[in-house]
Amino acid sequence: MNTLSHTLLASLWAMSPEAPLSMGRVEGGWGYIWFSYALVWLALLAYAFYLLRLRSQLQEGAEGPSKNGPLLPQPPPSTPSSREGLAPSRGETAPSPPPPPGGAQ
Repeated sequence: MNTLSHTLLASLWAMSPEAPLSMGRVEGGWGYIWFSYALVWLALLAYAFYLLRLRSQLQEGAEGPSKNGPLLPQPPPSTPSSREGLAPSRGETAPSPPPPPGGAQ
């Protein structure tokens, strides 16, 4: 028997169902695949429910206050003292300086 026919017979035997698993074939494993599919679909469903809940909260927030409070954090109210010492923003004018003490100009 020459080498080519021996190699061909060895590869045919390796592809047969009776061949041992040492040739790199994977048997089974479908449980992992189905579990992965189930996990992905569960995650997608959970995300869809989250988005629906978020949308209903946003719509409820437009109609009135929610029982859970505001959905997004609200900025603190601006007070004149919060900008003390800062340069005026674009479009604002600088405040006039206070009059000197004693009324002298």
